[in-house]
Amino acid sequence: MKTHKENTILTFLLSILVLGISIPPRIPLPIYIPGRTFDLRLEDIIIVILLIGWLLYFTFNLRFYKTPLSRPIIMYVAIGIVTTGIAFIITPFNVYRAFFYHLKEIEYFVIFFLVATGIRTIKGLKIMCTTLLIAGGINALWVFIQYITGKSSQLLYITEPARVSNNLELLDRYGVGLIGEISPFSVCIFFTLISFLAYSYYWTITSHKDKLFLIVGIVFTACSLSAGEKIGVVLLGISMMVFFLLCNKKRVIKLQQLLILIVTLIVIVLNKITRIFPFVIRIFHIHSYMIRSDRTIRWEQLMQYGYKHFLTGVGKGSRYLVPGEVGGLEEAHNHYIKIFVESGIFGLLAFICLLITIGFMCYRVNRHSVFSVSKIISGATLCALIGLSVAAIIQDAFKPVLINELFWVFVGLTAAAYRIEKISFRIKSTISRKIEKE
Repeated sequence: MKTHKENTILTFLLSILVLGISIPPRIPLPIYIPGRTFDLRLEDIIIVILLIGWLLYFTFNLRFYKTPLSRPIIMYVAIGIVTTGIAFIITPFNVYRAFFYHLKEIEYFVIFFLVATGIRTIKGLKIMCTTLLIAGGINALWVFIQYITGKSSQLLYITEPARVSNNLELLDRYGVGLIGEISPFSVCIFFTLISFLAYSYYWTITSHKDKLFLIVGIVFTACSLSAGEKIGVVLLGISMMVFFLLCNKKRVIKLQQLLILIVTLIVIVLNKITRIFPFVIRIFHIHSYMIRSDRTIRWEQLMQYGYKHFLTGVGKGSRYLVPGEVGGLEEAHNHYIKIFVESGIFGLLAFICLLITIGFMCYRVNRHSVFSVSKIISGATLCALIGLSVAAIIQDAFKPVLINELFWVFVGLTAAAYRIEKISFRIKSTISRKIEKE
């Protein structure tokens, strides 16, 4: 009875965490970090509360779930701290930036551990997946309102609109916003990740409800594409290939249905959206999918700069400027090069090892799980992993706070499913042995 109550409370708190990530705005704080603003988010407060409770619970119960990602995460964080420390000794830079950059990255992993250890039942998995879809639905409703009014912005402000929100010309190019954020890349990837979950339901379940999830997925896809980011189209194509490979050949008809509806969506719905938000038209231009020459030149400059610090890097949060460039590593437009320059070759290898480990975990859960919800969340997470890994080639995809917090919620749920399936298998094996003995 006690365990059931604990599971219910943990699931409820983690559901609040998901809503906190997906809806509330940023709260600017008067903390000076060179080149950056410091924003407090609701989920930061929730994470601190959950972490304190988790540490107290662990202290008294002495039970710790060693997830399949524990070692690669610890290795990656440790290498980042060591290389940053060495870089600081060799060429001092702003220690506050390094601290807060590490802190935010560690926060992603804390979200992962909280979700992975807090969700312990199939019911908990289902509730969390439902919460994710609800969070997407609430933001989709706001996109619909922007579509009706013809005005794009985020809904919630803590202070008077500033920066992007106060620049109408820039805001027009930024496209539709979420309830708490306006960044087109974050809007696009947020809805893309949620659409992966809806499509995973569609591909996995066999009941009459599958069509409902197909419609929901297409709505999220429309919201993603309305942000005007080309990467949304690329990630959609990747997800279709992943689901096609994960599911059996009898589901080919589902792929046909999906493609027909998506093409119809692009031709009809987006055609109307482009009349209200002209920037969306760029996703139809084939040449815009080509990698721009200015980015390749920048990558070459960053790589040449990184070779000088091949082993240790220049440190996390460093703003070392590449000759002839402004902004340093703030906008590398290639996350792998960014990590290489910051943490050296060992940091890059540790990061790639982490991504590969996540991929293997997702595949194992999807292939060997008994419960359908485990297949659903692992399939969605695998699509998210491959999609962000591809996006990281042309964007700093693993840097934006909103989408990375959401991504690690997905990964945490897959790790929780891994644990649940493993325990279920052990219980069934024990029962089978007892029956055989009798």
